[in-house]
Amino acid sequence: MKLENQLVCKELSKKLKELGVKQESLHYWYMHKLYGKDKDYSDSLCLAGMFDFSTYPEKWWNRYSAFTVAELGEMLPVQFDDFGWADLKISKCKATWDIAYVHYHFNDNNHLVEISYQVEIREKALADAMAKMLIWLIENKHIKL
Repeated sequence: MKLENQLVCKELSKKLKELGVKQESLHYWYMHKLYGKDKDYSDSLCLAGMFDFSTYPEKWWNRYSAFTVAELGEMLPVQFDDFGWADLKISKCKATWDIAYVHYHFNDNNHLVEISYQVEIREKALADAMAKMLIWLIENKHIKL
């Protein structure tokens, strides 16, 4: 599996930075600003510390954290309180990953039963699904940075 498929895509990495997510990760996407416009370097994925971009003026480049699944897992809350606790649920389907925050209750037989989904996101790449969930949580003010 390619490394790029195990990390958040460039577009979602940019969105997370715009929302104020701290830019500390093992990998980064780099964008070179050329004549006032952002232009991708081809294969612009770098390991932290692999190249010292601090020697170049910041006006020449943008850096976005390319978070791993493990890094995103540390950022996502296990549950949040929104008219009752909603618990994080991650599952693998045939071709997608599903991430949801689910409300549970005990039925008459004292068994725990899912009753409703607060939010559900489905993506081919787990890292992108987790990033979209983090974006949803931030935009809907369920977590603070």
